[in-house]
Amino acid sequence: MTENQSKQQLIRLNTVTDVVYGITIWRFFDIIPKPKMVSFGVQELNSYLSENFMILIVGLVGILVTSIYWIQNNTLSATLKGSDARHSALRLVLKDVTYSDTRQLSIIIIAEPVTALFTIFFINSQWLWELSWLSYPIIKN
Repeated sequence: MTENQSKQQLIRLNTVTDVVYGITIWRFFDIIPKPKMVSFGVQELNSYLSENFMILIVGLVGILVTSIYWIQNNTLSATLKGSDARHSALRLVLKDVTYSDTRQLSIIIIAEPVTALFTIFFINSQWLWELSWLSYPIIKN
């Protein structure tokens, strides 16, 4: 496979990945119940939110977690220069990466495992565990 073909394969792989993440986020919006009222005031909004609170929270957490993975995937893919045709045993070829680049990338992606360790403390409560994943942006910074 030539270098140009390798780059084209990586572009295709990134496009497919973006489509999968995009469809996943769209599906979260699709499962949120749609309001059935003709007029929509403050009282109807309160009623809608109270009736669908859990579904909305699950959808919000799902969108956030999916977005975090998408952003992390794009961050890691930015360092790639090409890919081969074997997606099941994908070989990724890195650009000329220095130790400093590797160190910076490690620091960027360490937030997710640290957040996962933090969530272990909330394993006994489903909602606290799911909400604890919202600490990811804080840990990342």
